[in-house]
Amino acid sequence: TQEIRELIIQDISEIANYDPRVQVDSVTVDTYDNGIQIDLRLTYLTYSISEQLQVRFDRDTGIAL
Repeated sequence: TQEIRELIIQDISEIANYDPRVQVDSVTVDTYDNGIQIDLRLTYLTYSISEQLQVRFDRDTGIAL
């Protein structure tokens, strides 16, 4: 649901913001048949480097891919 997506986005942002070296630029949460996929863009402030991370949480296997 949209409420769960918003909670996931909020949690990811709060956790990432514990590290003063990192800025969260965007978080997208999508569902697929067997779980959720999170796309996260971070900027490492010291170096001004942006990275795109993609993590899939699969409910059938119980692992992150």
